[in-house]
Amino acid sequence: MNQQQRHIYLSAMGITVWQQRDKNHESSYHDNVGKIVENGPHNVSKLTTNISKKPSFQPTAQPTSKNPPPFSKSPKTETQTVPIDYATLDWSDLKATVATCQQCVLAKERNQAITGQGNHHASLMIIGHAPADDEDRQGLPFAGKTAQLLTNMLNSINIKTQNVYLTNLIKCRPPNNRPPYKKELKQCYGFIEQQIKLIQPDLILVVGRVAAQQLLRSTNSLAQLRNKIHRLEPSNTPLITTYHPAYLLRQTGAKAKAWKDLQQVQEQLLSINKRRKPSTDAYTTP
Repeated sequence: MNQQQRHIYLSAMGITVWQQRDKNHESSYHDNVGKIVENGPHNVSKLTTNISKKPSFQPTAQPTSKNPPPFSKSPKTETQTVPIDYATLDWSDLKATVATCQQCVLAKERNQAITGQGNHHASLMIIGHAPADDEDRQGLPFAGKTAQLLTNMLNSINIKTQNVYLTNLIKCRPPNNRPPYKKELKQCYGFIEQQIKLIQPDLILVVGRVAAQQLLRSTNSLAQLRNKIHRLEPSNTPLITTYHPAYLLRQTGAKAKAWKDLQQVQEQLLSINKRRKPSTDAYTTP
């Protein structure tokens, strides 16, 4: 990726990049940016992607409340089921088990359960907290307008989307996009553990506070969990946290912070890239 393409992606994300240009270069640059961002490069409320086809994946919306709890107290309603031996599931069994899972009350609310989407040998695994309405209808882990932003975010650091795996902690949609209940998180956690075990990613990017707190077993805020590389036990997989793309669409001022997180992802993958064959890299140098 050349410098001009990188600046176009960053403009589409709402990140201001300052550089000195002559008049001819500046005119050409803004002509290119205009192809990607509607109504001007700085109108972040109307982000589009430079890809004319449907995005490779469809990010999800988060709860609309300003500061929801990491989980809520579960109602007393219980679902009687046979316990799942998560550690024995291969990909085929895992997908079938998720599709028919009745471990919690969300089974009664969903249209479909969603295992995930992407490369089963991905270098980068991206984890959100739960599907929303669009995901429930389309059967994708991420869906809606956030797809354009997430695509631009990954393109800005040259991530090959075909080498990414996307999923959520919770495989079924909580009603009204509420935060998952504690019981729901507990019942579904075996699935994400087995997915990480099967994929063995080089890096996990967690988007959103709820998923970050649950995976890291922490009550710290997302602001406290950002700007560092964590280690996910028991695999010792490096883990980076950032804002959910749906949140960034509502709070555009946080995009500059998210860009710093992406640079951290880039640095980590660049280090991995030195020890890998080009055909299996998730990151390709410009």
